[in-house]
Formats: sequence, C-alpha cells, structure tokens
Amino acid sequence: MKRLGIYHSKDMDGYVSGAVLKHKFPDIELVGWDYADELIPLSKLMKYEHVVMIDVTFPIDYMIEVAEHVELTVIDHHISFKKQVDKLKKVPFNYFYDNSISACELGWKHYFGGEVPKCIELVGLYDTWRSSNTSEWKKSIIPFKLYSYSVVSSPTDVPINKWFDISYDPTQEINEGKIIQRYVKSVNKSLANQQSFVVNDAYGKYKALCINTNLFSSDMFDDVDTKDIDIFVGFTYNKGKWSVSLRSNSEDVDVSDIAFRRGGGGHKGASGFQSHNFQNIFL
Repeated sequence: MKRLGIYHSKDMDGYVSGAVLKHKFPDIELVGWDYADELIPLSKLMKYEHVVMIDVTFPIDYMIEVAEHVELTVIDHHISFKKQVDKLKKVPFNYFYDNSISACELGWKHYFGGEVPKCIELVGLYDTWRSSNTSEWKKSIIPFKLYSYSVVSSPTDVPINKWFDISYDPTQEINEGKIIQRYVKSVNKSLANQQSFVVNDAYGKYKALCINTNLFSSDMFDDVDTKDIDIFVGFTYNKGKWSVSLRSNSEDVDVSDIAFRRGGGGHKGASGFQSHNFQNIFL
C-alpha cells in the first residue's frame, strides 16, 4: 500500500511521531507540516492509498473532503480538534485520540502496544507538561528535551536503535542536556528580565506576561515573579504572520479555548495560533 505520513514539523513530539510511523511502515513517505503552511493539495494526497496524520490536523472540513478520496488515519492528542470531531454525526476517518499523553506515545501504543520506551516517554512528558511540578521536570525531562533538540530536527534524525529500545537508559543524553540547561537558564533569565512585559486584560480578562522571542519555552520565566500571572505569551514573526504560543499559569485557564477562537489550537496548558496583525495578538 502506498502511504503518506504527515507529522508536525515544528516540535520534538512531531519528529518522534514521524519516526514512529517510519518504524511501523518502512516504505511510508513522510512530509512535515505546520499550521502556518499552505494546505497540502488534495491532488497530491490522492496519489496515496492511505494518509496518516500524526500530531497535526488540517481544518476539519478539508479532512472530511480528503477522507472521501483516500483512507485517512488521524492520531492526535489536541483537545481543540477533538471538540470539532465530537460535533460530527459520523467520523469519516480512522481516529485515535488521547489527550493524556503525547502524539508519539499515542502512536507507539497504537502500533506497537505494551510499554513505551523511556526516551519516547520523556518527549511526551515535556510535550504534555505532565510532570511540570515534579523534581523529574528539572532533573531529566528538561535536560532530555534540550539534548534532543541539539541532535534532532526531523524524523530521520531520531536514533531509533536507541530511543525505540525498551531497555535503553538515556542517562548520557540527560547528562549532556544538563550542560545545555545551565546555558539556557542564563539566557532565559536575561531575556525575561530585559524583554518581557505585562498585558492586563489580555484576551478580555487575563493578566499575561509576554515576550517577543523565538526561544519561548515553558521555563522561560523561572526566575521571574509570576504569582499574579494567568498566562504566558511568546510571539515571533514567521512567514508573514505572527506565531503566538500560549502557556497557562493557572489551573483555571484553558489556553486551548483562547487559541481555538483565533484559528489555532492545542492543549489546556499549552496552545498557539497565528495572527496577521501585531495589534491582534493580545485581543
């Protein structure tokens, strides 16, 4: 069967998800896609018998159209897309969803079952913020994340002989990541203190701590007093649009709703959207 795998091209969960597809289907053709990109034309998708989308989704109406012409499988963990699927009377594609884990973990469980390899789990823990309030976050999850971005920028870079081995111990990767971590912490402290600013009543009612940087991450404001902040906002100019990343700093704030109303999506704690106008980023 001629297959196309479409993975999210902008984060580690997407890269490892693509590698999971390649591990399952060695002959699959992979293509990265991001929400800021143009839609892949239907004429191209129809050249394949089976299209698998993992960690990324097209607009729901277009996916319904695609499913009329090819077998479509969607492996996703974003609550914003699930809300759209739930409105359908009948889902016309194979749909596998679980927002309690990352897409690469979900893909592994779907195709291989059993225990998830430790490296895939570490990627997933960061992507979903599952252990952000534990000592493991600083000691292993963040270091592994930093190391992984130093060596992986596509699914073909993923060292599957190690990372997909259930028995593999990623201590070396974590230790190398701790070296990177010390540098990043210094950079984050400088950026946060010099370039961040507060927007009151952001998105109608929230107090937001904002920063213009393409280095935005969940630990950007570790050295800043954020007890009165509802959300963090990172933004950068990319391909003619402002790319906006949102992170919740309160259990009561679901940033996926904010992003969805602006054409984006994601998770309760971490989401994003695109804006053509700078003035609209905080409205």
